[in-house]
Amino acid sequence: SIAAVRRAAPSLCVDVHLYVREPEHHVEACASAGADRITFQIETMAESGASTAEVLGAAAQERAAALATVIGSLGCSAGVCLAPTTPIEAVSRLVSGGLVDLVNVLSVHPGIGGQPFQADALARLRALRKAHPQLPFLMVDGGIDAATAPLAAAAGANALVAGSYIFRAPMSGEGSLAERLRVLERALAEEGD
Repeated sequence: SIAAVRRAAPSLCVDVHLYVREPEHHVEACASAGADRITFQIETMAESGASTAEVLGAAAQERAAALATVIGSLGCSAGVCLAPTTPIEAVSRLVSGGLVDLVNVLSVHPGIGGQPFQADALARLRALRKAHPQLPFLMVDGGIDAATAPLAAAAGANALVAGSYIFRAPMSGEGSLAERLRVLERALAEEGD
């Protein structure tokens, strides 16, 4: 649970990614449990699905802005996540308005761990970094490993989600957890901003 993570690692930033319909119903519980940042999926802001027109439409954009504002009022930072097929314009209003401090670009289709990195995420990262150089955190999630981390960092990412790469690592020896963490840190230090 969020509270258990907070107790076990009180100095870590606890970033909760809500990929649920109606995330508005979950943010207060996440904040109360100790989340520092709550990231929501922009596609869930569309009422009847995640079509591009709906996600870019006024109703979804207003709902997203309201949600980010509520998250901030709860004392948390707000982040927004983009699925691979959603245009980056879907988050521009949130970033430009200072309502989110993180954009998470999915480089795989959501929901299944261990998928290979989709290289078209690199162009999306570059475009977001160019359009919003002031964005504190540009994250990439999916297929991140020793080969893709430097590419993502060079494209503008300064935060990496590497679930399968980390959690499938042996505890010692070649390719160990500690070694893999150093690889990711090095990629951000050498290529990132």
